[in-house]
Amino acid sequence: MPFRRLNQASRQRIDVQRFGRYVWKFVRQQGLTFPNALDARFQLTDGALHVDRFPTTFVVDAHHVVRLREERARDWANADNVARVRSALAQ
Repeated sequence: MPFRRLNQASRQRIDVQRFGRYVWKFVRQQGLTFPNALDARFQLTDGALHVDRFPTTFVVDAHHVVRLREERARDWANADNVARVRSALAQ
């Protein structure tokens, strides 16, 4: 399913009830061990986090503070990106 830039005038939503299972399948297939969430009611998407681009990745510390936000696809196994995450969490 392609994603495109979202804005207030033209809201594209993912039907979590219909497509959510594909997200969890992807998470399992990739062996991801960090917490993942679907914002089914768009409370964070439209609220505190203001997400209007996909994918959007947040690195959140142990105190629930967003330390890094990235609004595009990244290779998170890349050494430079790993260093960025470590640096963000060291703040």
